[in-house]
Amino acid sequence: MSKILRYAVVQRGYCVFGAGHTKADAYQDAALSLDGGDDAPVMTPERVAGMIETNPYERNVDGKLILIDSTDPYFDDYMRAQGWFEKTMDGWIEKN
Repeated sequence: MSKILRYAVVQRGYCVFGAGHTKADAYQDAALSLDGGDDAPVMTPERVAGMIETNPYERNVDGKLILIDSTDPYFDDYMRAQGWFEKTMDGWIEKN
């Protein structure tokens, strides 16, 4: 069975760039999504973690990269909007 997704790296107001059971899993998944190709610097989970907006006053600005967890009131909305996740009785998982 797939692990339940408890964290998501999202661009505030737009979409999910990565999700995972742990924060580290979410950063790893986001690094794959945010990799810019041959001409861009290599994206790593550590770089993603460094890009996360931690200033509570900036969190509500559209376009900011933030980490949310499954207790966030918008978690379900972000996950549902992506189309590659599905909600089970236990929580969100990746669709196969």
